[in-house]
Amino acid sequence: MSYIGSVWLRDISGNTINIVDDTDGMKNVGVAILQNVQADANNGTTTNILYGETWSGTSTSTLGVVGLQYSLKTDQNCTVYVDQSPDGTNWDIIDEYNYVSGENFGVTTQAISSYVRARIKNIGYTGTTYLRAQMALCPVVEAVPRSLSDDGRLKSESHITDPNDRHAWISRQNELLISHVYRLVGTSFNNSYYDTNFWLSGGTNGGTVLFDGEVQLQTSIDINI
Repeated sequence: MSYIGSVWLRDISGNTINIVDDTDGMKNVGVAILQNVQADANNGTTTNILYGETWSGTSTSTLGVVGLQYSLKTDQNCTVYVDQSPDGTNWDIIDEYNYVSGENFGVTTQAISSYVRARIKNIGYTGTTYLRAQMALCPVVEAVPRSLSDDGRLKSESHITDPNDRHAWISRQNELLISHVYRLVGTSFNNSYYDTNFWLSGGTNGGTVLFDGEVQLQTSIDINI
């Protein structure tokens, strides 16, 4: 019977890979994941942006990248877009973030496509007088809030929205902000009922009117009418 005295593992450069003991006395290959974070020159800028204008970065590969970390500091309100694409041309995935003038801004977006670019739109009142934006490409990252709250919890937020993605807003004094709706004419529609003192309904040439809590107008499907 013969025995193998020892086994050596080497990398492609011929360097020996170490074997380490874990807490249970088991032998494990000593390996490490390198977090080689790179600043993306294609999507960082210090160029000022005129009011209403949009600065756009250029396509960068995200292969080997897990997290896209973007930071911005400027003196005008902006909308920040992190766009992702499978081919560097068609930007199919767009994440949109609101930036408020002078505040801290840093977001982490998960890389799920092969290419990324950033865009910044100035929605303030005038051109920026200073601007610093940077994208960092991270091989290892978790797309969660970058910092904790005062009591050690993850920072998160919730919104009250309707089916059209319209939001309810809360003031800094924790008051619900509302906008009164003033009807200009007629009454509202209650399911299939409408007040004939204000409304008349009817259709011609195949057109229809449907009341179902709202008015739905539909034209004829006959292209010859």
